[in-house]
Order: sequence, then structure tokens, then C-alpha cells
Amino acid sequence: MAGSEVDKRASAGEALGMSSACERVFVSGANRGIGLEFVRRCLETGAVVTAACREPDEAADLRALRDEFGTSLVVERLDVTSEESIAGLARRLAEARVRFDLLVSNAGVCEREGFGEWTMAALMDQLCVNVAGAALLCQALAPMLNEGGKVVQLGSRMGSLELNLNGAAPVDGYSISKAGLNMVTRRLANHLAERRVCVVSMSPGWVRTEMGGEQADLSVEDAVGAMLAAIGRLGFEDSGSFLGSDGCVVPW
Repeated sequence: MAGSEVDKRASAGEALGMSSACERVFVSGANRGIGLEFVRRCLETGAVVTAACREPDEAADLRALRDEFGTSLVVERLDVTSEESIAGLARRLAEARVRFDLLVSNAGVCEREGFGEWTMAALMDQLCVNVAGAALLCQALAPMLNEGGKVVQLGSRMGSLELNLNGAAPVDGYSISKAGLNMVTRRLANHLAERRVCVVSMSPGWVRTEMGGEQADLSVEDAVGAMLAAIGRLGFEDSGSFLGSDGCVVPW
């Protein structure tokens, strides 16, 4: 890599509060939207990124990034609803002796069902992906986190009991699951405290993704840029917090 390109990536990393090419990052739900942008931006700072998604063979944007960044990007298959898939991923990464400084748990789902239309299938699907999947993934990868590392669970203000946003919107299951994710964050913060790993839930805001829709306030680029800057400022004292993309505390 040319010296000017190295300098450019190092400068990008410093601007986001991240370290240089020694940074190792894991991102789940990495094939589109916020997850894909996390992968792109981290690669641009010089990080080595492991990007996981359900169908890597169909992830054209990830393949394009792999062509551009070469061995700095590793793409792995992961279905967070499958304990076998999570265990298989952890086994492969352990065999490769991979370590991570940052784990971004981004895989999530939102199913629109209004009150009176709730179904067991939709509620359980959202709890499985957004809560159980996130919990089991972090449990499996925890041994690979470096001391002083960071875990960022992609939360939502919709999961705040105090705010109770958009109570009439048909996203009750999503809100319930994101409230559960906040407790996962608190528990993980306790379990990983001995190694001074900082675990937070972070709400990206209303973002123009397939889930957020075209009317959302923020572009993916702006949302992820703000989150990376906030992640760069995190310290162990923030562990267990529920934060916005600006790094400010969100009511539980």
C-alpha cells in the first residue's frame, strides 16, 4: 500500500477517534445498511474487519469491498437465530486465533404488527434475533475480545421504557425486543467488567435504511460516522450505558 494511502487511512481513523490499522473489528448484519457502512468506514480507517451475514454469497456489496481492501476484510457466514451457526463461527475464529478490539452487534429485525394483530411467530422472531441472538453471539465471541475492548449493541430509542416513543405505531414487538437488548447490555457489562471491556447499547437514530424507510432523518453515512466518533470516545466508565449516536445518555 502506498505511503500516502496509509497516511490517509490513519488520518481518517484519528478523526473518528479510532486507532490505526492494528484495530480489529467484528460486525454482524454486515451485508447492508448500517452494518455495511460500519464495515466500509472501519476499513477506510485501516482496520481489519470480520463482517458476518447470513448469505455471504449473495452479499454483492461486501464482495466489492473485499475486492477493494483484500485481506483487510474477512467475510463469514452467520445466522444469529442458530446456535449451531454461532458456535461454528466462534470455532472458526478461535482456530484462526483472531482477536477483536470492537464488536458491533448490528443484526436485527423489525416486523410491523399493530395491537390486535400481534402473533406469536413475529414476537418470537424479533426476540430471537434482537435479544437472544445478540446475547449468544457476544457470549461466543467474548473470549476473543481484547482487554479494554468495546462491544456496541445496536439499540433503539424505541426500546426506552421512559420515552415509550410512537406508542401507536405497529412496532410493538420491535420495541419490546430492544428493551430486552438493553438488559442484555447491562448483564454483559457485568460479566465482562473483569477484563475492562466496555459494553453499551447505542441508538443510531432514525436512519434511511430498508428498516427505517426513506422518510427517516439521517443518512446511513451520517449515522455511522456519528456512532464511530462516539465509540472512539468511550471509556470503561461508560460500560452498561444506553447511548445515542452522539454518545449522550438515553433514558432507559
